[in-house]
Amino acid sequence: MLLIAGAIGVLAAVAAALLDYTLAYNDARARLVVARRVFDSLTPGFDQLGGIWLPLPHLLQLPLVQSDVLYSTGFGMVAINVAAFAGLAVATLHIVTRITGTPRAGVAAVALVVSHPDLLYLQATPMTEMLTLGLIAGATALLLSPGTERWRTWAASALLALAMLTRYEAWLAAGAIVAVTTWGASRQPDGARGWGHRVAPLAAMCVAALGCAAAWSKAMTGSWFVASGFFPQTEVLGRPLSAVSEVARVTVQTAGPGLLILAAAGAHWAITRARCAPAGRMRLLAAAPIPAALLYASLAYAGHPMLNRFAVFLLVPAIWLGMAGVLALRNAGWVRLRTALVAAVVVWQAGLWVRPPVVREAAMDMHQRDAFRVVVDALEPVSGDERLLASMWTAAAILHDLSTRGMPLRRVVHEGNGEHWRLAIATPANHVSWVLVTCLPGDGDRVAHGLGFSSDFTAAFELAAKTRELELYRLRRTGAIRGSPEFCGDPAPARRLDELATPVH
Repeated sequence: MLLIAGAIGVLAAVAAALLDYTLAYNDARARLVVARRVFDSLTPGFDQLGGIWLPLPHLLQLPLVQSDVLYSTGFGMVAINVAAFAGLAVATLHIVTRITGTPRAGVAAVALVVSHPDLLYLQATPMTEMLTLGLIAGATALLLSPGTERWRTWAASALLALAMLTRYEAWLAAGAIVAVTTWGASRQPDGARGWGHRVAPLAAMCVAALGCAAAWSKAMTGSWFVASGFFPQTEVLGRPLSAVSEVARVTVQTAGPGLLILAAAGAHWAITRARCAPAGRMRLLAAAPIPAALLYASLAYAGHPMLNRFAVFLLVPAIWLGMAGVLALRNAGWVRLRTALVAAVVVWQAGLWVRPPVVREAAMDMHQRDAFRVVVDALEPVSGDERLLASMWTAAAILHDLSTRGMPLRRVVHEGNGEHWRLAIATPANHVSWVLVTCLPGDGDRVAHGLGFSSDFTAAFELAAKTRELELYRLRRTGAIRGSPEFCGDPAPARRLDELATPVH
């Protein structure tokens, strides 16, 4: 099963590469930049990893992105994700077989995992969702495995801790896993000894992971936890019902109503069995990733865009519990309903291949990337020691494109460069030759906010290229003023300095 799932993952990764979709997501390229700048930076050092994103994916990529080929293509992290995808498939087989008692249900669940276009695409990119899912699934499979060997619990605890250092969804999943394991151990015949063998390692490793994440954030940002200020606000801000609706929308798009109904039936069956037989309480581990929905609802309420790729953390437990739902409906004698729901799942999954939600979302970033090329083209001829002032918060994905086409990261001045950043913001003409501004609502771009649209900047720089989302400025090279700074005030289409009178078609 491991080899089959791995082969499918490799084929999907090759297809994504041939379609030029490996780095379609802006976040995919931004994560490569974060790892690369540890060495390729004006101020190299581990502090370049930052503290908003959790550190494990960037630490894994650190030796890989020093290769220009792996950095420009992202294939190093893709290889890690393909391995995680294969691990997810194997873990799914074990999890579903254990909670249903039938290997056929496990094989059916694996078939849903390895044929879902969103999962296949995410494992073919340098993103972090697949790595996190693989780690959580591996921990769950180990905890559900028969036997009482302590190494299983310690191995599961280690995988869970690594997941908690990869994405924040794993924090809620870890809490659910510890809670279910504690509940399951509370009625075991070995009493306190069983609790110590099963729960204590999990709790210790999860607390250690939280401590490491908090310490990392404190060292990098000065705050124990950064919860806001790094994403644009949406119209859902402050509207709880709309936030919940957004989570439901992306989940239904990705999983489909048939699978969600089966998952609800499976969850009810698992809860009922847990109440009747304490030994069956561990089946509820299959629902551990579901609390991620609470995180997404809170993010949407805070104004974070609800991304389609978030739904994969609800899709995977829906597949696990959905197979239990098929079993529950069969035992209840509802054969026709079970058949209809299984057919609905198959039809929905087949239909997803027409317009996969995550791939469609990535295509939007790809379209934006195409528009950015006018700025990349304007900077490509730059040589010597000319430096660019840009915000890593908003322009990291663009910096990846620039760094693979003639503007290495060590010539970019950004927030992570400390005193260099402060001096460049205070007197840009003395420290940089180029300035990149991202057009965001309000004061979203730190370069624009830092410069304050000062008269000194206006006098020293001229507009070199622009799109609807970006404006690139350069030091004036002539006495005449051509393309004075507009600071995102004109929604005109993309254009170069020598084409400011002619829109680019």
